[in-house]
Amino acid sequence: MPESPAGNSSLESSLLRILERERKARKMAERIIEQRSLELYLKNKELNELNALLEHKVRDRTAALSKQQDELKLALLKAEQAKKEKSDFLSIMSHEIRTPLNAIIGFSHVLLNDNPRKDQIQPLELLDYSSQNLMNLVNDILDFSKMEAGKVELNENWFSPSELIQRLAASMRPTASEKGLLLDVELDSDCPDFVKGDYARLNQVLINLVSNSLKFTATGTIVLKLSCQWHMSLESCQLRFAVIDTGIGVSKERQEHIFDVFSQEQSDTSLKYGGTGLGLAICRGFVRLMGGELKISSEKGVGSEFYFTIDLFVRHNSDSKSHKLDTMISLNTMDLKSARILLVEDNPINQKVTERFLSKWNALIFIAANGLEALKWLEINAVDLILMDIQMPIMDGHECTRQIRLLSDEKKAALPIIAMTADNSNETLMEVKQSGMNDFISKPFNPNDFAEKLVKHLEGFINEN
Repeated sequence: MPESPAGNSSLESSLLRILERERKARKMAERIIEQRSLELYLKNKELNELNALLEHKVRDRTAALSKQQDELKLALLKAEQAKKEKSDFLSIMSHEIRTPLNAIIGFSHVLLNDNPRKDQIQPLELLDYSSQNLMNLVNDILDFSKMEAGKVELNENWFSPSELIQRLAASMRPTASEKGLLLDVELDSDCPDFVKGDYARLNQVLINLVSNSLKFTATGTIVLKLSCQWHMSLESCQLRFAVIDTGIGVSKERQEHIFDVFSQEQSDTSLKYGGTGLGLAICRGFVRLMGGELKISSEKGVGSEFYFTIDLFVRHNSDSKSHKLDTMISLNTMDLKSARILLVEDNPINQKVTERFLSKWNALIFIAANGLEALKWLEINAVDLILMDIQMPIMDGHECTRQIRLLSDEKKAALPIIAMTADNSNETLMEVKQSGMNDFISKPFNPNDFAEKLVKHLEGFINEN
């Protein structure tokens, strides 16, 4: 049956509506797509701009970091160069100052022990005292510089702590007596025979503390005290060192700063009593290096106690004796039994100072002005010990020692060689060992230390003769 016109019209209307809806939907979809495309375009453009900006910033930052790294490297190189220049300067100044001081201290000691007239004793004592003070000042400055550079190292050996205290007190009692002070010693009966530590640094700390007490005490007593607390294993112990005085004391508010560099109790203290303000700072540094902490207990106008504790390994050997106290006691009568000693030294004054001591101790002295001269002398002569200066023209002490160790004559190649150096920096002392020397003595040398080194390395010869 054929469709009616009304039915066809309705169908067409429906189709038209459907087509219109589809058209509108397409337009809407196109608008949405166009809008989304525009948004994506703009976002992409923004991202590209941000990326370009970021890349630019990264390039700038990388360039800045690279520049900073170059600047840091340059600054580090300059700092290392400045550090080296400072070290070289201190080494040179140490040598230049110590060399004339060696003559002053050496000859003042010789003259004081050579039966001077009564009218000469006081001027000689003042000369000796002043030169020692100057030497202490030089040492303080050099030690502080080493600490700043982190170049202080401990040199540990076995020594008697009781002997150290007794010897130190014996050496400083004359100064105490001159001021009318009593310098007393208190030792624990339980102290070990020997401990392993840095004798020289510990001695330096205690000398500085006792010197301060002598300086700041007008009347009364100074006590140098050593006590001991044993560890469970009995292989080590804790030693407590203390210096107690009846001096001017330190106020409570100043005590926490007393160990600071250049610190004094009052602004006029250095003018009234002298001193650089470096001593206690150096002492604290040495004690810390030994594993302890330097402390103070004080009351203004009553007195002070400076004390510290350190842990040390112990050796039980009551029959053994170290050379230190013995050489100090027998210094004026020491006999080297005509030991043949070659002194390699370019400075005429140092030659005379050293020769004077060696002659007094009955040694036979031969002198060479440089390393090359010493080698030529050794080709045709024999000696029992060599005293070797370090800084010399033509051939220095290090090279001369290396050449001696290579000699075909085994006895000469094995000769004991003691370095005599005005530069006691760690670098120099390390080079002394590396070049093959057996020991060293710092200039200006302490006669007791010098005698100890000679006895140590000539012990076999002395015993045989």
